[in-house]
Amino acid sequence: MNISKINKVEKVGHFQLIKPENIGKFTPKGHLHFAMIEYKRTYKGKRKLSHRALVIYFICVNDEVQKIGYTNSTLSSATSLYGKGAMTGDPGPNRFCLHLEIYKFLKQGKKVDFYCRWFDQKFEALLDGVFKNDGKENVLSFLNAVDIENYVKKKFEKSSGLPEWNLQEQSEGYSRLAKRLYGLYNSLPDPRKGSDANKLFNKIKNFYTS
Repeated sequence: MNISKINKVEKVGHFQLIKPENIGKFTPKGHLHFAMIEYKRTYKGKRKLSHRALVIYFICVNDEVQKIGYTNSTLSSATSLYGKGAMTGDPGPNRFCLHLEIYKFLKQGKKVDFYCRWFDQKFEALLDGVFKNDGKENVLSFLNAVDIENYVKKKFEKSSGLPEWNLQEQSEGYSRLAKRLYGLYNSLPDPRKGSDANKLFNKIKNFYTS
């Protein structure tokens, strides 16, 4: 589905290739950094992205929605999961593999953008009070993050089907090569450096040719 069909979304940034001279650096803890892409924020709106909020986000390739996700923390914590943060520390298999998928698209000359829809509305409910003599009380509440994500995904399922990357996460996952590289990453001794780390780095660097 094209992002233009989604209501009240705002583009907040995009992914880009890390310059060749800046890949393969070492982290402060002495690990070889395997990241090939980075996230660049371009949002210039009024919202403060450093504040906690319920956000449904859409990762799009050439404006076609490829993944739906959510965060009820800060937006920067979500975007970092797929950029440099996906290839350091102990990333889960989905974000590690998705980093590689985005890398492949970027090497093909496609654009990969990050859009958001804020669900920060409050609603008022009339509830029985905590104490017996409270009677009925008005309570202000926010929307539930998981419920909203499921609501959005069900709308997609009924309309055009879930986006490709959401489907991959529900089934066997991403490409066999991406999963194999993830396994090799996890098998590296601490700190992740040396000949085996260098071999893995070159395999990751050439993933886009697969």
